[in-house]
Order: sequence, then C-alpha cells, then structure tokens
Amino acid sequence: NMPKETVSAIKEYAPNAKRVGLIATQGTLHDQIYDNEIISAGYELVKPTEKIADQTMSLIYDDIKAKNYVDEGLYHLILSQMVETLKADIVILGCTELSVAQQRAGDHDYPVIDAQTVLADRCIALAKEKRGQNK
Repeated sequence: NMPKETVSAIKEYAPNAKRVGLIATQGTLHDQIYDNEIISAGYELVKPTEKIADQTMSLIYDDIKAKNYVDEGLYHLILSQMVETLKADIVILGCTELSVAQQRAGDHDYPVIDAQTVLADRCIALAKEKRGQNK
C-alpha cells in the first residue's frame, strides 16, 4: 500500500513534521488516495493550491511525459511554494513522474519523500526478510 508505507516512513524522514504536503496528478488529488493515511496518522494535510496543482500537471504531462524533460526551475518552484508559502514540513511526491523529477533535479534542500522510492525500499526489505526465512 503505497500511501500507507509513505506516510509511515515520514516518521523516519521527518520525525518533527506536523504538516504534510502532497503533490500529484489531479486524479490522485481528486480521489484523495493519500488523504486518509495522512490525517489518520495525525498529520495536517497540505494540498496544493489550484495554481500549484496546475504547475504540477504541466511538469508531469507537458514536460516529463511529453518530452522526457524535467524543468528544474518549475519543479523547484512547486516545492518552494509547498514549503515556503503553504508551510508544509515535508512534501510527498505522489506520482511516478515526480520521482523522475526528483532524480534529475534533486539538488535542493526542500524536504520531500518520494512514494515510489519508499515502496521500492519496502519491497526490497520484505524480499530480504522472506529470503532469510527460507534458508
């Protein structure tokens, strides 16, 4: 469960976080895929403004999907607005294209947690655990 694993990992990545931001596609935001996990874990959910959501959609669809290009300035602007303007203590990257943005333009100091990386790390840990049980 990607949202559950990601929210659980926030305790490790940002133990003092209270306000958790989320950037993702409009569909993910609309369907509230992360909302319950964030709120039930005791965090305040920080959703992007309409402007930030539109910028995120442009980054995902116009740049990464269409051109295989990451607009570093736009990515950093989105994170800046989430952290500095909306006061998120950490920002969940809730879309695989945002993982690409982080990989290619990760030279920043904004506190982010990449849901795809969290899930991959958890899968590896579970596989190692299972492998150890089969010996």
